[in-house]
Amino acid sequence: MTKFSVGPVISDHLGTLEDERTHTARWQDWAMLYGLPAAAGAPLAIWNVQLQGIGEVVGGLAILAGFLFGLVVFVFQLRLQVTADPRVAPQGLLPRLLDQLFANVSYAVLVGFMTVGVSIAASATRSLDAKTGDLMAVNRWWSAVLVLLFAHLMLLLAMSLKRLRRAYQELKR
Repeated sequence: MTKFSVGPVISDHLGTLEDERTHTARWQDWAMLYGLPAAAGAPLAIWNVQLQGIGEVVGGLAILAGFLFGLVVFVFQLRLQVTADPRVAPQGLLPRLLDQLFANVSYAVLVGFMTVGVSIAASATRSLDAKTGDLMAVNRWWSAVLVLLFAHLMLLLAMSLKRLRRAYQELKR
C-alpha cells in the first residue's frame, strides 16, 4: 500500500509553509492556502448556490492537471541540471527554492487530480429534472467542495509562480 501513499507529497508541501529562519509554521500561509478556499466554498452550501456547466469544468481541470504533471517533470529535470552546475552552491538558495517548488507543484498535481475526481463524482450524481428530463445543476454540497478545491488549486499555482520567480531572480545573481 505504501507505493500508493501520497503522504510524503503532502508532508513535503506542508514543510514549505514554514519560516526559513525560525522553522516554525507560518499561520498566514496556512490561513491563505486553506482558510481562504474554505471561506470561498462555505457560502455556496449555506446559500444553496449550485454550479452549472460541470462538463466544461471537468475537461478544463483534467487538462490543467495534466499540464501540472508535466511541470513536475520539468522541475525535476531542472533540479538535476542545477545540481550538476558547478556555479550553483549545493546548499544555496536556488536548490532550496527548486526543492520547494517541486514539493508545491507535486502537491498541486495531487489537488488537481482530486479536483478532477470530485468534479466527475459531482457530475455523475446530478439529478434529472422531473419535468424536462435534463440534468440539473450540481447540488450545493458538491458545489461548495469544488469551489474550495479550485480556489486551493489556484492559490497553489500562485504560490508556485512566486517561488519560480524567486528562483529565477536567484539564478540571475
